[in-house]
Amino acid sequence: MQSHLPNEILHQIFSHFLLSLRRKHQNTTWDKPLSSNEELEDECARKLALSRISRTSKLFRTVALPLLYHTIPIISEKLLENISKHAHLAELVRVIDLTPVRIPIHSLHNALRAAGPRVSLPSDLEYRVKKHIFYNPRERIAESLLYLICLPNLETLYYGIEDPVKSIILDVFRWIAERGRASRLRHLHLQCWAPKGTTHITDVQEFLLPTIETLRGFTLGWEINPESGYGPPERPFYLMNRNRRLNLQHIDLVDTMINDKGFEDMLSRCPHLRTLRLIWNEDIVDPLPLDLYAMGDAIRNLAPQLEMLILDPLGNVDSYGSLGPLHKLTRLKELAVPQLVLCGGHRPDDEEDDKDIPALTLAEVVPDSLETLYLIECQEDGGALNGQITDLFTDVGLVHLCKIRIERYYPCKVDAYEFGWSMEMDLDAITFIKKGSAADDIRGNYHN
Repeated sequence: MQSHLPNEILHQIFSHFLLSLRRKHQNTTWDKPLSSNEELEDECARKLALSRISRTSKLFRTVALPLLYHTIPIISEKLLENISKHAHLAELVRVIDLTPVRIPIHSLHNALRAAGPRVSLPSDLEYRVKKHIFYNPRERIAESLLYLICLPNLETLYYGIEDPVKSIILDVFRWIAERGRASRLRHLHLQCWAPKGTTHITDVQEFLLPTIETLRGFTLGWEINPESGYGPPERPFYLMNRNRRLNLQHIDLVDTMINDKGFEDMLSRCPHLRTLRLIWNEDIVDPLPLDLYAMGDAIRNLAPQLEMLILDPLGNVDSYGSLGPLHKLTRLKELAVPQLVLCGGHRPDDEEDDKDIPALTLAEVVPDSLETLYLIECQEDGGALNGQITDLFTDVGLVHLCKIRIERYYPCKVDAYEFGWSMEMDLDAITFIKKGSAADDIRGNYHN
């Protein structure tokens, strides 16, 4: 088939069939193996279309084949066979979800034998991989190991890890890094299955390569034991090297467990951090309360370059104090925290008064760069809140602020229209949007 269109135009056309892992972004907790049947059928239809296009002509194959292998949402026996036998196909894979699918033992062995001469695994490591193929098939680790070994150009990796983490996984990943076969890896999504809590960050530290810019984790904790100096299980960051720095720019931990010491450690190791989202685990409560004063100091001193900050302890994590003023964060555009975490906390010197009383107003804590403010669990102090919202509307320094969302069951008595804002109410929140701003067309909440 002849085509008079340049390859660049064909690439743009065929890119509409590019597969995606968007179901991972829609599913906050990552606890569903697949998305809806409709979305799965859509992924299959896209793959089938690209596959048919690639068989139409040599020209179309040249353009379509890299798109067909670029993103792998579901691994398979046939795919493993192709990438183990054909190096040029393995080099095309950029994004992959390594959720195991029970590939037969003989296919795993054939893939290792086919890829062996090309990847040149050390003999001891190859022996251990073979043991997992033949003697530990139920663990299904061998599937992931073989894909990791075969793919030299990965940019984004979705990987599910069971707790405790198997040493063979860490050793293979360490070998991959030493051989430079992970030099393109930028985005790491770890789904950690920890039946007794969370998997500690130091148990997967081999994955935190210097190239990694984005870390997204499910049940991945970063707490630090103040007595031992590091976290459970007591395994430090590479011999407790406090000077070890990570190049992470984006951290997103869902169902995490992190205390104030761990929070400070995280920020100290990530000097380039731009976005941070932490949602605590509902079923785990740290025995030590969070020192919000210390966390606020850590943010101001160690992360002034933050552009997005989302902290959601889900109401079950004991804490005292407040984050306090965030004016040093001159680049912060999006802020989502409980009102009491931001403005004030429990007064430990008053045992008879159990209420968390805001000690600061919103205008006293939010930076001038802020564009979106989301107040989580904002049910108390309704009268004072009305005046604080009005102060935000009229603050001449907050010229960029265009959206305020308050998680609240009771209405606010604020005449938003008088100040050029609109107000929308749903079942559990109130949203104020500045008229004429870009937020006029933006809907949703911080979970999206």
